[in-house]
Order: sequence, then C-alpha cells, then structure tokens
Amino acid sequence: MRRLQERPALEGMTFGEALGMTVNQHLFASRMTRTELGRRLGITQSVMSRKVLGRTTWTAEELAELAQIFGVGIEDLVPARTDDGWEPAAYVAGPGARAGGAAAVPPVGLEPTTFGLKVREFETGQVVDLTAWRACRRVAAPAAQGA
Repeated sequence: MRRLQERPALEGMTFGEALGMTVNQHLFASRMTRTELGRRLGITQSVMSRKVLGRTTWTAEELAELAQIFGVGIEDLVPARTDDGWEPAAYVAGPGARAGGAAAVPPVGLEPTTFGLKVREFETGQVVDLTAWRACRRVAAPAAQGA
C-alpha cells in the first residue's frame, strides 16, 4: 500500500517549498503541466516534481527562466522571509494566466444552459450576450409600461 506524503504546513516552510507553491499557482493559472514546464527548463519530470515539492533547490538561472515563462518579474516569484520560515509570494498574474475571473464562471441553477450565448437584436442587428440582453429587456419593460 502506498503511503501518503506529508504536506508542508504553511508555517515554517523552507524556501524551496514556498517557491514550489508559487510555481504551482502559476502552472495552474497558465494551464501548464509540470512535465511541460520541465521540458521548457530542460529538466526531467521527476526533477521538476522534486523542485516543486521543495526537495531540490532551484538555480538562479531557472528562477529567471520561470519568470520569463510566466511573464512576471523574478521578485513576483521569490518567497518572503517570516519569523518561522518562508511564505509563498503573493500571486501576480502574467500574460499566460487565464482571463475572466468570476465573470467567466457561469451562474448555477436549474435554468437551461445559456451562459455566454450570443443573440442578434432584431431592431439594431447588434450581437449581444443573451444574459445582458435579458437584463436590458427586464429594465426596459417596466419603463415602457409606466409610459
């Protein structure tokens, strides 16, 4: 039976563990795998995995390449020193990060899936988002009834 590895606590992290957490955030945001990042850095997947877990140190050259790959400054990757160890750097999105944020998350409910659906307005011929179009119609309808 395979033993589960202990995960590092956020307090008392080593520099490598904190840097690995920051790299993982950037990997997730840019939809890149560790294998792909390792290939771009010229290292194997197993070495890449050990680096992200904080078991192998990063070189200054690798840190500079990471910053270039993720489109951020080196200072955006470097962990901060605390009284009891290292804290991962605050996440800063680079140009490869997924766009949209909360606006890209569809509303949840029992209604049919219409999120992101585009419609063409009959009067103007303009293509608009269905959700925005419905919201405009709801606002316009009471105004029209009151007139």
